[in-house]
Amino acid sequence: MFRGGTLELVSDLFRVLTVPGMGRGLFAVHDLPARTIVLHESPLVSTPPVSKVRDSSWCATCCSPGIACGHDQADVDVDVDLTPLLDYCEAKNFKWPLLIAKLASRHLRRQRHQKEEQHDETLARMKFLCSVDLEARAHHLEEQRQVMMKCFTGAHAASASDLSIEWYVDTYSRIQPNAFRLDLIDTQALQGDYHAVLRAMLARQEGDQGGSAVYTVASLINHSCAPNVDVSFAGNDHDITLRTNQDVRANEQLTISYIDGSLDAHERARQLAMYGFVCDCERCREERD
Repeated sequence: MFRGGTLELVSDLFRVLTVPGMGRGLFAVHDLPARTIVLHESPLVSTPPVSKVRDSSWCATCCSPGIACGHDQADVDVDVDLTPLLDYCEAKNFKWPLLIAKLASRHLRRQRHQKEEQHDETLARMKFLCSVDLEARAHHLEEQRQVMMKCFTGAHAASASDLSIEWYVDTYSRIQPNAFRLDLIDTQALQGDYHAVLRAMLARQEGDQGGSAVYTVASLINHSCAPNVDVSFAGNDHDITLRTNQDVRANEQLTISYIDGSLDAHERARQLAMYGFVCDCERCREERD
């Protein structure tokens, strides 16, 4: 719940507490048996993969592959020509600029109609998410911002002050440590071929063909290389489900793995560096020792 600029989370299963050196985290209110669904949540913002945005083969509203969801495919978030940004992201193998383009569109709409429309809470909720220091990447982020600015022209003109480099860096700094990869399968494209589905499941572990999404609550859950919660997208869309994979004791922190847990300690540490922290979970301490 978001009320008067304050984030109030109400759940019978978990509560949000401050964790030294880790920001905030989710903790079990009472004992939770294995396979307990602790959260099912829709995202603040989401986007299909770049290629699926380009050919409109995934739903722009819920990211459902094959557009079998029934949503109106007119994307209410971004009503501008994204071609320059899509070309850029495809060439650089980027995807988060697409999330920022959606947030930029909402930001500009609020700027133009703040008296006529109700406040969009998305941008305010983003402020509650942790951020990382991106000062060293400011030059590259300015390049991204300039490409995005080309999309907002004509009737949707955006000035440098509307979408400043400070706004872009702040937004990116919150997306980088909090975005989830949407692990979805394009079952319609596979046309029910069971072996093709298996191949697709293996491929999605190796490549980066998924979409991206940021959540209000799920993005607060911390990492462990031996997590007690699994992430799934049961509806094959952008709604996330968090489910315990073991019995969890009352007051125990709920954790997920941000990366492939089968990797060795060195590679896990390398991949976790993008999140701005060094993992000190029990598994990492044991392997370092």
